[in-house]
Amino acid sequence: MADLWISPGENAKRFASLGHDAKIFPFLVDATKELPFAHEYFDMIISVNSYQYFGGNEAMLPKLLSFVKKGGLMAAAVPGFTQDFPEGQLPKEVQPFWMPEWYFYSCDWWRALWEKEPGITITALREMSSCKQAWDDWLQSPSPHAQHYVAMMEAGVGKYFNIIQMVAQKV
Repeated sequence: MADLWISPGENAKRFASLGHDAKIFPFLVDATKELPFAHEYFDMIISVNSYQYFGGNEAMLPKLLSFVKKGGLMAAAVPGFTQDFPEGQLPKEVQPFWMPEWYFYSCDWWRALWEKEPGITITALREMSSCKQAWDDWLQSPSPHAQHYVAMMEAGVGKYFNIIQMVAQKV
C-alpha cells in the first residue's frame, strides 16, 4: 500500500487490526515521483480519495498502468461534482467554501480523461450512492479538518458533490 500522508507504521497497525498484515505492505511514497514497484507486478491498483490530487492529467494513468499485469485492474474512488461548472461559475452555495486544491471534477470529465488511454477498457465509471454517508461519517469525526467542513455542508454545498467510481481493465 502506497500512501503519502499516513505513516507506514500507522498503516501497518491498521492492517494488522484487520488481520491483513501478511497481505498488505505499507510504503510511504509520492505517486508523482519514481515508484518502487516492479512493472507488470500487480493484479490491481486501487486508489481511494487520493487519485484526484495526482491523477487529473494524461500522464498518470499510463504511469500507474505500467505496474499492472495485462488483464489487471485500475480502480479509483474520488470525490467530485455532480456536473461540470464553467470556469468561475460555481453555484453560489459553493463559492464561499471552494478551494481549487480539491480537484473536483464530474463523471463526464473523468470519463473523457480515461478514454484517452488506449491501454484500457473502462468497465465502470459512475456516481456511487455512498456520498452522503461518507460525508456524514467524516463530519462526525473529531478531526479538526472534518469540523472545518460542517458549515459548508449545512449551507447546502453537498447537493453538488458525489463520489465517483472508476474501474478499468488493462488490455
